[in-house]
Amino acid sequence: MSVSDGFAVDPAVLEAHAATLEAAERRLAGGMPGPGVLSPDAFGLVGRLFAGAASEAAEAGVAVLEAARRGLVAAAASAREAAATYREADLAAALALERATGPASP
Repeated sequence: MSVSDGFAVDPAVLEAHAATLEAAERRLAGGMPGPGVLSPDAFGLVGRLFAGAASEAAEAGVAVLEAARRGLVAAAASAREAAATYREADLAAALALERATGPASP
């Protein structure tokens, strides 16, 4: 655990958050509709008037879901990077302390 200026960060907790974000991304990606163009016939005779608007709305919805998926991927990567950075900082501090004070006795 890293401690600096009165707060502590546990890299394992960051890794757990990253795993949760990755799982959410997989669920989102698994439920996303594939790209496709709806046929005007899919809306019936009367619904053809609304086919264009419905298709645009569907495309906008898919774009929002894709942006959310990319956001989850980026957040998970950031959490993993932060965990690695904290681990590296802890190791560097421990090595510096060891150099300054000598090796720890068993």
